[in-house]
Amino acid sequence: MTITAPLGLLALAALPAVVALHLFRDRLPERRVAGLFLFPVTAVDSRSGRRRVPLVCSPSFWLECALALLLAAWLSGPSLDALRPRHLVLVLDDTASMGARGTSSRARQVLREFGDGLAAVDRVTVIRTGPVPTVAVGPRGDAGQLAAFREGWQPRQPGHAATSALDLGRQLAAGGGELWFVTDGEPAAPQHDLGVRACGAPAANAALTNVRREPRADGARLRVTVTARGDGEGAVARTLRVGDGDRELARAPVALPRDGAAVELEVRLPVDAGRLRVELLGAAGAAGADELAIDDVAFVAPITASEVAVCDQLSPAQRRALRLDEVFAALTGWRAEAAPALAQLLVRDAPGEVLDGQLEVVIAPTAGRRGGYASPFVVDRAHPALAGAALDGVTWAAGGGDLAGQVLVASGDKVLLAEQFPPTGRRLWFDLDAAAGNLTRAPDWPILWANTLELAGRDAPGWQGRRVRVGDEVAWRGPRDGVVTLRGPDGDELLRGPGALAAIADRPGFYTAYDAAGGPLGAIAADFVDAAESDLRQRCTFDRAPSATPSDGGGAASDPRPLRRWLALLLLLTALADWWYLSRGGRGA
Repeated sequence: MTITAPLGLLALAALPAVVALHLFRDRLPERRVAGLFLFPVTAVDSRSGRRRVPLVCSPSFWLECALALLLAAWLSGPSLDALRPRHLVLVLDDTASMGARGTSSRARQVLREFGDGLAAVDRVTVIRTGPVPTVAVGPRGDAGQLAAFREGWQPRQPGHAATSALDLGRQLAAGGGELWFVTDGEPAAPQHDLGVRACGAPAANAALTNVRREPRADGARLRVTVTARGDGEGAVARTLRVGDGDRELARAPVALPRDGAAVELEVRLPVDAGRLRVELLGAAGAAGADELAIDDVAFVAPITASEVAVCDQLSPAQRRALRLDEVFAALTGWRAEAAPALAQLLVRDAPGEVLDGQLEVVIAPTAGRRGGYASPFVVDRAHPALAGAALDGVTWAAGGGDLAGQVLVASGDKVLLAEQFPPTGRRLWFDLDAAAGNLTRAPDWPILWANTLELAGRDAPGWQGRRVRVGDEVAWRGPRDGVVTLRGPDGDELLRGPGALAAIADRPGFYTAYDAAGGPLGAIAADFVDAAESDLRQRCTFDRAPSATPSDGGGAASDPRPLRRWLALLLLLTALADWWYLSRGGRGA
């Protein structure tokens, strides 16, 4: 029960007043007699003033006491909001720095304290911050769910803003909920409408800030960048280990300056080196030498070159006129494919069937009178097919018809190159007469085809990219008629299906694609790299309660109006009952 107007309780003073009125009465009972001469004079005399008489607990007495109590209750504005189950909304900072050894233990203790303060009827909601916030417990879960989440919680995300998670928390806490933010430092912006429990502490930390595998003519090289940030003087001693499964490829001591300066190392890799695990160990070779472990390990997958399947359906004469044999001989990352359905790039002289994930290049003049167009041209340089293409000094011979679609190259109102989007796939149409003009002999001609290969390679089977960060998307594009299974670093199945698969890399390690028979198709490495999260020097610990009421209704003051309406009705009914009783001849004050 909440009292919104405590001064109204002063009306309880009417209760002793009612009792006093019933104790000190001078009203005598009425008696009918034949005449006053039958009574002596002294019998009708009375002393002046009221006299204390025995208390008569008549119905009128109890009704008047009830009126005093109801009046005091109505004036004090009671509310039953305090009897509602408590709703605790916790916004939990899910960045990797919360996984530091000391911070993690303190954060779990804070969650345990919140859970111990919940009654059986209370409810809790836990929101994990992120680019897209997630509700980890609830909405309106119980204390048991909070305890289970606390034991399995592992923060791994790179740095991100908590604004969207806090906004979601305010929405879920609206209507009387409590909103708390559990983090390891001072929030970026003042947060007056929520409590903050900071669990961090300043600490020195060393991290792998860059690891890359570079192919060389005499074998691959691994370049590693290590950074240490901490207080004090001197150097931080660490050991760098590079392994391939159970095989150790390299181990070297590293002396790191404490001022944040980076140290670069180069490791020569054997020809048969596969999936690499790079670790930053303590000076004695022990793991877990500093507060944060997630940035002490990096993973590097083997370099696998993806090839674009090209199906050339031009005649030999057309191919010679376009000089495609010379152009493709100078390009890498492609292979010839005879079956159009299995290709990513189709080269034709007329539009045909285009499947999903295919790029069709049509090279043919449109109908009508042919003519030549000299540079300069209007070029959509933002399109990837025209990256680096100047088209200076080019004479473009084309037909007299019109091309539909997005204009990529034009001369006046004449469209020379357009991008079209059939129901499936995409199409680039060159309105080009290869027998005239000099476009096929210009330096930009190979550039256009290199860009086209790269554009088609986005739909080539395999991993889209070589390495990703934790929190990014790992995407695999497989054959349209084959089932592929995508598994995480622990071997757990993430996705299964044909065609393109994509999942979020939520932890460091290797993500592997398997075919229908269970054979590995390839792997991609996900690493944690975030210099700001690896810097633990500004972390702090404090406990700050909210200093303002949320403006959106979260934790708003109780509304006494519904209960006061019922009290007013009871007050009126009680007064009417007392009046009715007295009007019927009952004894009152």
